[in-house]
Formats: sequence, structure tokens, C-alpha cells
Amino acid sequence: GHTVVGFSRTSLALLSLAVVVVEGGEGERSGTATIGLMASSVKERFSRIQQWLKEVLKTDVEEEFEVDDATLSHLERLRQASLLQTDLVRQKTAMTRRMDEEREVECSTMDAALQRVLGDEESLSKSAKQDLQLLASLAVQLGVDEHTKEGLLLALSEVVSAEHEVATTLAARYEHNRFLSAKAQKLLAKERTYRSQLEKAAKEMERMKPREEISSHIEAVQFFEKKCAEYESMVDETIRKCEALGLTSDPDRSEIGRDALEQVAVEVAEMEAEENSIRQEIEPFHQLPPDFRLAEAMVKEAELELTHLQGRVEQALAEGSGEGR
Repeated sequence: GHTVVGFSRTSLALLSLAVVVVEGGEGERSGTATIGLMASSVKERFSRIQQWLKEVLKTDVEEEFEVDDATLSHLERLRQASLLQTDLVRQKTAMTRRMDEEREVECSTMDAALQRVLGDEESLSKSAKQDLQLLASLAVQLGVDEHTKEGLLLALSEVVSAEHEVATTLAARYEHNRFLSAKAQKLLAKERTYRSQLEKAAKEMERMKPREEISSHIEAVQFFEKKCAEYESMVDETIRKCEALGLTSDPDRSEIGRDALEQVAVEVAEMEAEENSIRQEIEPFHQLPPDFRLAEAMVKEAELELTHLQGRVEQALAEGSGEGR
């Protein structure tokens, strides 16, 4: 029958290593090998797997261990979710960086505008004096009375005062925006620190050695021992059939039992198909991190921290926009 197995993080690495061992013997069989040699090759390969497991684990496991396809599908969904969350963190990082660049452009533009409005203080005072002299001269030429002249001078004084008030307001707003820009830079630095820590943790997980916890995750051994026993039984049965039919390398007897020989070849092909099926079921787990639950938790933590930092940046920008209005 078709059997699947569930895996812990160490069992995944263990199964991957076992598949590598099995694939290592793939080239040992010649296309023209006899049924006896093919059967011996299968038996020898799985004997090596069984011996390797016993040497690594230093123990025998008697409990059977089986999980259905739903568990394997769940693991694959978790892997996809981890990739999506990682991509979301990258997108939010890019958005925060873009917001900071826009803030820098805004500060530069405001700085230039402020410089144009303020100009040189001495020149501004000199211009105001010239305007007063010109106004007084015109008032004399036009014969304006003293009351009207005083009203004009008062209006001009109010204009000059308003100019200074506008310049002072722009200067204060400029300084506040510079403060907000510095605050945003600090928040971005924190975000980069957290992202760096997340990447470092991911690299550390990739370097984890699964053998450190093999002793607590050895359930998969029973599956391999069971499969080895099944293959050995099938190989022994194949050899007994060959011997019962009198199949040898003697050319005079090569035609004896051809139908039985073809049936044996079909059984061996089925064995290899089942072996390939097992490899395909194991393959999706090669790219999973050693502890996908830990990776998922760390990605969520980084996402929450990034959301918090983004909120603080948006709040700072909102405060700057509110004061500007």
C-alpha cells in the first residue's frame, strides 16, 4: 500500500540525508543488468540505509509513526505564509525609506524658500527705509495732510511687521521639520536594526545542526526500517521465484519461464516507482527552515515592530503637516 509519514524539523533533515544516500547508488545499475543483479542492488542500497540509521541514532525504535497528507499540506501552507510575510516586511521597509526621502526633499524646498523670504536682514531694513523716504516724498509732492500721512506710515509699518512675522513663522516651521526628519531617521535606523537581527536569526537557523536533537525525534526510523523490511521481503521473494523457475545465465535455458521473468521485472519496476514516489513526497520539505514555527514567529514579531515604527513616522509627519496648516 501507499504510506506517507509526518516529520519533525529533525526528521526532515534525516529524511533528506537518507534520500541522498539512496540517490548515491542510482548509477550502480547497468541498463543490461539481469534481474538477479537488480534485486541485489535494491537490497544492498536499503541495507546501507538501515545500517546508516542505526549508526547515527545508536538505538532501535519499535513504535510506528504515521501522519496523513493533511499534515504535509499544512507544512507547505506554512512555508508559503512565511515567504509572503517576508515579502511584506520588505515592501514596508521600502515604503518607509521612500517616505524619508520625500521628507528630505520637503525640508530642502522649505529651506530654500525660507532663505528667499528672509534674505539679508540689513538689506531688508535698508529697503524699508527707502520705502519710507519715498512715501514721505510723495506725500509732500501730493500735499497729503498729516493725518493721511500718519495712516500711510502706520500701514507700511504693519506690512513690515507682517513680513517679519511670516519670516519668523517659516523659520520655526523649518526647524520643526528638521526635527521631524531627524526623528524619522532614528526610527528608520531602528527598523533597519530589527531587520538585520531577523536576517541574522534566519541565517543561524539555516546553520543549525539537526543531529543535536535526533535523540528526541527518532520516530522516522521506524518508517525506514519498515520499508527496508518490505523491500527485503520482496527481493527475497523475487530471488526464490527465479530459483524455482531455474533461471540461470546458461544461454540454453534463457527461454525458460519468460512470462515469469517478465512478471518479476514488473514487480521490480513497481518497487522503483514506489521509491520515486517517496522521494517526491519528501522533496518539498528540503527548502523548509529547520524550525518553521520559530521562523514564522520571528517574521510576525518583525512585522509588528515595523508596523509600530511606521505608525510613529506617520504620526510625526501628521504633526508636521498640522502645524504647517
